[in-house]
Amino acid sequence: MVRSQHHIAQSTLTAQWTHRLPLFQSAAPAEHATHLLAQVLGNITDSASTPYTVIDFCSGAGGPIPSIERSINAQRKSADLPPVHFRVSDLYPDIDAWIALSAHSAHLSYFPQPLDATHMPPGAVSVARRHRLVLPEDHLDRAGPHAHDEVNLSGEVVLRQRRREERNHDARVLATGQTAHTKVVHLFCLAFHHFDDEQARAVLSQTLGAADAFVVLELQDRSLGCLAMMMFEGWLVLAVSWVWFWGEWGRFALTYGLPVVPVVHWWDGIVSCLRTRTFREMRALIDGVLAEDRREREEDVVDNGHAEDVWPSKGVGEWTLSRVRI
Repeated sequence: MVRSQHHIAQSTLTAQWTHRLPLFQSAAPAEHATHLLAQVLGNITDSASTPYTVIDFCSGAGGPIPSIERSINAQRKSADLPPVHFRVSDLYPDIDAWIALSAHSAHLSYFPQPLDATHMPPGAVSVARRHRLVLPEDHLDRAGPHAHDEVNLSGEVVLRQRRREERNHDARVLATGQTAHTKVVHLFCLAFHHFDDEQARAVLSQTLGAADAFVVLELQDRSLGCLAMMMFEGWLVLAVSWVWFWGEWGRFALTYGLPVVPVVHWWDGIVSCLRTRTFREMRALIDGVLAEDRREREEDVVDNGHAEDVWPSKGVGEWTLSRVRI
């Protein structure tokens, strides 16, 4: 898929996050995600006094993150709590979309370089975890030359600490100088099913060592109802695109002329359902990584739930939360 088609497919998915389907949904999926993340932050004992950053992986064109950021920080402002900073990232960054999004909020920014969740860059590591992180010797090559860059509201890259000459230094020393300046929550919105089991274990190993908490949120499951719903995904895209994207004639050509976008979303929906893990499978992965890495769990380290919001699927809104003490 060429870059323009990739952007169109991602922005369509973003619209599905932020729009409510009348008669089928009680609220937009982004509103459910906001409620969940607000609960997670509220349950973190020091979030009322300690700065936190939520880092979203596999963000695409932004997904629900701008909507979540606005709602959560509005709630926190009314409660006289400090704002939470949000950063989006992706293996294939949609910089043009992210610049526009970040320009509307002082609390939303992005990683400009490709970010591979299986090889966590220092900028995604909590300030409370930096002394625990062990990076592979070729970490800088894997994470990219700007893995510790910050982006301001104009979209310009500001180098926090340019220490590339220390490539051969001890990884812990490197992480100490370049980790995030806040505590960190890792977020996977409609993304974790992209990883096979080997990749998922690598992501979890990195995340459990780098973040103070992480949340996996999916909008589908492997139920027959959800699969049945996904069979109509292409028709749904055809039905709503003219309303959501009126005037975007290039998009219309790939939607109604040559129906690339509906077919891509139909196929992606089916595959996503089949690849989405149950909570039991997620917990088995987490327990396996904890055992391999000899980490110690806190009480209630793993939790899950689902929101029954879209007929005929009974599990839309599956989420998993984990907190780990090492």
